[in-house]
Amino acid sequence: MSAAILVRLLLWLWLGGALAAGHHGTWAQLPPLGQGALVLALALGAFSLAHRLPALAAGHYGVWAQLPPLGQGALVLTLALGAFSLVQRLPVLATWVDELDLRALILPHACRLAGTYLVARHLDGDLPRAFILAAGIGEAVVAAVALPLALAPLTDAARARAARIWAVAGLLNLLLVLATLVRLNLQGPLLLRELQGLPLSLFPTFLYPLALAGSVLVLRRAAAR
Repeated sequence: MSAAILVRLLLWLWLGGALAAGHHGTWAQLPPLGQGALVLALALGAFSLAHRLPALAAGHYGVWAQLPPLGQGALVLTLALGAFSLVQRLPVLATWVDELDLRALILPHACRLAGTYLVARHLDGDLPRAFILAAGIGEAVVAAVALPLALAPLTDAARARAARIWAVAGLLNLLLVLATLVRLNLQGPLLLRELQGLPLSLFPTFLYPLALAGSVLVLRRAAAR
């Protein structure tokens, strides 16, 4: 079986699982941690399913490379605002997110462990050290803290307090990533040339916007506790 066929099969299985969970009421039957695990699994599936869009825009057509440095930062923030607005404006999504446990909002941020891949690319000489400190190590630390924060047996009040601190730290790290990205591109566009193609183009065009929007959702939910 070729890799392309396997990927398509996994994507169809993901979509079918998501539809089945909604139609047969599987979600309501799961414990809170089970709901969080399902959200994480679906988030990972969504990442695989939706990566075609940023791949076409930023990788295949070179849209990311054609933007000026400030335009690249603005694009990341615009995509994050669009994702957050989508959740707010679509009643189905808004209701679904409001019903999620706080732990289910935190767990998908484990995907930010992908920052370790950037560290590996830095060790290969593809990315500068200045970018790796926040985009690689910083994001990996934020993701590593998300796991015990979601899974530890904490009271709701304690988890909410810790989640507020974690979400603010995660947002600050993402803003540092964007500031570093813009600064390095102003210094020399070739410093981050690896971000112009796949798979690294998915970080600024997909992962960072979703992480920004998700961090705001966690902060809003934790602040309401």
